[in-house]
Order: sequence, then C-alpha cells, then structure tokens
Amino acid sequence: MGALTPEWIDVVADSLLLLVDRNADPAINIYNLKNLKKIASAGKRGNGPFEFITPKLEGSSFTLNDTLYAYISDFNAHILYRLNISKLLAGIPDEFEKIDDVHYTIAPGWQDMFPVNDKIVIGNLWYGDARMFIWNRNNQTVKFIPNFPEAKVHIPKDKIGYFYANFVGYNPKKKIFASAMQTFKQVDFFDSAGNHLKSLKFEKDNLHPEFKSDGSLFPPDYNFYFGRTYSTSSYFFALSQNRRADQPAPSNNFELYLFSWDQEFRGKWILSRPNIGPFTVSERNKKLYAINYGNDMEEFPIIIYNLSQLPFPD
Repeated sequence: MGALTPEWIDVVADSLLLLVDRNADPAINIYNLKNLKKIASAGKRGNGPFEFITPKLEGSSFTLNDTLYAYISDFNAHILYRLNISKLLAGIPDEFEKIDDVHYTIAPGWQDMFPVNDKIVIGNLWYGDARMFIWNRNNQTVKFIPNFPEAKVHIPKDKIGYFYANFVGYNPKKKIFASAMQTFKQVDFFDSAGNHLKSLKFEKDNLHPEFKSDGSLFPPDYNFYFGRTYSTSSYFFALSQNRRADQPAPSNNFELYLFSWDQEFRGKWILSRPNIGPFTVSERNKKLYAINYGNDMEEFPIIIYNLSQLPFPD
C-alpha cells in the first residue's frame, strides 16, 4: 500500500482510508476504501514550512461547511495543523493551515488532542500526574485535571504517567471526553470543563504496585488492559489487550468494549485475532478497520471486522 508502518488510521467520508506513517515520505496517504488504491498524499518530510518530522493524526476527520478536514500535529516541532482533505483530493495547493504552536506545558509529551472550538483544545498526556488537559489558545493557559482514582501509595513522579496511561475519545456534539485506562480495567467520562461525570469498572479495585528503583516498572503479574480507542458520533470503542506485564507477545483474547455517549456500557466482543493495531470505525459501512500488526501484515495490511450487529443510526 506504500505506507510502511502506519501508526494512525481513519475512515474519511465512509469511502476513503487515511493512514499516517512517520516512516513514509510523504507521511499522510489517502486510499480508496474499496480497492486500497492510493489517490492522494501530503506531509513531506523536512523542517521547512508545512513539512513534518513526526506527523501525528489528532482525533478523527470531520466535515465543516461541506469541507473535509483532519488535525495533524508535528510531535517533534510542537505544532498543530489542520489539513484540508477536500483541497488535497482536488489537487489544490496550500492544503495545510497552521493552528498554533503547542503550549510548552503540553509539548513534553501529549498523547491526543481534540480541538473543541477555535479557542479550546482538550487532550491527555503521556507524562506527569494529570489525566487530561484543557488548553485555552486565546490566553495561552492550560488547566490540568488530576488523575482518577488518586493513588493510595506514593508513586515516583517520573512513573505516574506510565501507571495512569489512558487512551481517549471525544464527542464534539455532546462535549464528552472518554478515558480508558491501561492499568485499570476502567473507563471514565468527563465534560469539556474537566468535570468527572461517571466511572465504569470491569474488575475489582486493583492494588497499586510497589515501584522499585531498579528492575521492571511493573510486577510480572500486573495486567495491562485498554490500549486502543476510537470515537464515532454514536459510540466510544475501547480495545482491551488483557496482557500481563511478563507476557512478551499480545494475548489472544483482545476484547472490544462498546460505550454510548450517554455513558452506558453496551457490551463487549472477543476479537478473533491478536496483534490488532490502531483502528477506525465507519458507522455507515458498519465496519471496523484495523492496522494489522501480525506476521502477515505485508500480505494483509488492514483487518476488517463486520459490526452490522451494532445499532448504528440509519
């Protein structure tokens, strides 16, 4: 497909597949969803204007005034851009628009960003003791929302981010932020102001591990759960890996958890194969498209699951 090691995937307008690959040049490639033929590329490697070293897809594509867009950041340059997909498909130049330099308090390691409007960006971090952040671009201030639940034992500050790693989604219509934790089998919901709305737990309260100054970060019998998520207008999807810390390869019981944006758990399914990478969902096609991290990735780069049993709106 031309993309060597895609790290982000999204379905655009239910007919196109967008892949972002830091190792490709250009890094952003769009394919016809039916035949996987490449039809457009952007994101040239380099340090010049609108060039990228470490491009990253932020959230999913969206439509505004009949125009298709996606937010793309350069993690290395700490810049947030907006990609005009409609221009790119039509061969019109200047498809990128710079939104802002990423705030210095977020720049050390954000995981995802979701522009709420022209002023506010929310997201989550890989580091520190904050579960999520709210960045006001007008006055360049950042509000940090503490981790939930609070630690019962002391955790070194440089390890808090690992312990509370979470994978997220956002519904712009309902203005709800969802957070699925990696080391707790738990999903939390917040509003756009960072107020905690609801927690859904799928295991008994897990004890905090005893961190040591040397050796592995987590005890061998410690479990890792949610590691991939995706948002549609109807649902928040969270993929649980159910992997022990001493397990070198992914488990064979990947579970796909489904939540409504009314903050209700709707069910879970065991997926038929391991090594599922980042994924996207098309409500109209009623399908899940995932990057294949298995040994047969070169032959079958994309894995497709039928979700026709889900009650997507017509």
